Amino acid sequence: MQIVNENNLGEFLERKALKCKEAIKQNASLLNRFLNLCLVFDECKDDLDNAHILECSSFKELFLKKAKEEDGYFKITQDIKALDFMQLNFLVNQCANFLKSQGLKANDKVASFLQNSLEFVILYFACFKSGIIFVPVNACYKEDELAYIYEKTKFNYIVAEDELLAYVKCDVLKLAKSSFLKSILKHKKDFIMPKINPLDLAMILFTSGTTARPKGCKITHYNLLFAGYFTLHQIGLRQNEVFLSSMPNWHIDLQATALMPSLRANACFVLLKRFSARRFWQQIVFYEANISEVVPKMIELIKLQNKFAREKNTSLDFCFIF
Repeated sequence: MQIVNENNLGEFLERKALKCKEAIKQNASLLNRFLNLCLVFDECKDDLDNAHILECSSFKELFLKKAKEEDGYFKITQDIKALDFMQLNFLVNQCANFLKSQGLKANDKVASFLQNSLEFVILYFACFKSGIIFVPVNACYKEDELAYIYEKTKFNYIVAEDELLAYVKCDVLKLAKSSFLKSILKHKKDFIMPKINPLDLAMILFTSGTTARPKGCKITHYNLLFAGYFTLHQIGLRQNEVFLSSMPNWHIDLQATALMPSLRANACFVLLKRFSARRFWQQIVFYEANISEVVPKMIELIKLQNKFAREKNTSLDFCFIF
């Protein structure tokens, strides 16, 4: 029996975008745009030194003061970007059209050699909409490890951090992350999806390989759709709540436990580029996060930090510990 009623992840995003469009049509105020955000990305730059946290007590306050829509998303500061479902869907469509222009088609494979980023999420859904099989690669890998993933998957295309392109020695088309948005924004905002069935392969996700070489796990569209449905009911995630995570994008934790449940619930997913023990409670308080996720080592590092003045002013209700 099929529990979720979408046939694929592209259809899932289309439905969310349509509902978002209707909500914004009824009320286009900046406050309502804030309430309809589905994704926030924070670069977590070292030199930022919590400037935005000191200036405003919350992300909501910062958004209402400084949000400007450009290049298809809300630019809040130089390092913080935000999207609603309608904006995300348009960018995903533009990326899908870009991939098509590169000669890619359904059942081809596209690798992501990226840190947590807005670009990752756009590429993630663009592959799903195109029927392309997505292959996320650990951004800590070196040349030989990437070559092993290529040997196993024979991916056709790779989008990589600029500094990681030197490790890409396989004979495939490449795109640097710094050119990603510029490349996709040239394309149309509408996209006609091919026929994609629930049990079609969506992604090959490699294990961490702690005891041997990483093993590729085949994940279908239905697997990810159901993961979102199951986890949101497991933890009671609700609309307009905030799920904050710094888990790496090449792990199933981020995708099945955080991103997909948040989008399914119409919650706001806050994606951090990296984990910072010093800033953890500051980010939880600033983004008014209701849910987050950590591993035991992260807890040990957080406990060693100086107290944050407002750390008791938290909305955190639940934290996954893996």
